[in-house]
Amino acid sequence: MGAKTATAAGQDRQVLVITFDVSGSLFGMETSHVQEVVRLATVTPVHHAATCVVGVMNLRGHISTVIDLSARLGLGQVDLSGDKRIIIVEWSGERIGLVVNKMEDVMSVDLESIGPAPENVRSAQSHRMTGVFRSGDRIVAMLDLDKVLTLDSDTEKAASVSS
Repeated sequence: MGAKTATAAGQDRQVLVITFDVSGSLFGMETSHVQEVVRLATVTPVHHAATCVVGVMNLRGHISTVIDLSARLGLGQVDLSGDKRIIIVEWSGERIGLVVNKMEDVMSVDLESIGPAPENVRSAQSHRMTGVFRSGDRIVAMLDLDKVLTLDSDTEKAASVSS
């Protein structure tokens, strides 16, 4: 995993996690994947792209693909108005922007507190998770960035049908 720390005894392993709201659900990912978080800016649509691709944006000279994380997780398309945020991640040599409703927190999480996703979680989300943990009275679903950003054949079919 990414940014881990250990105590002198080597027992208490931690990971730094950024948490965010996507369509009313709380998700997280290791901060080691995150380059920066920016306000939603002008996004240029890309025709014939997968349905979860909002478009591209120019961020200080870097062109980034912008993904609707809500649509990608099967939670419906996000309303791009208002005070949304884009989490910029580095993935496979590319800068990718993930649209989220709002940022929640950055926290240190004990690796032993992250358990497997429940079996009854909707499949569109569960196979894109590495696990879940409790934060106060809420449950945080940890995203598997590789599985979130790898477009599958169903997504590609949806893109070709909408073209």
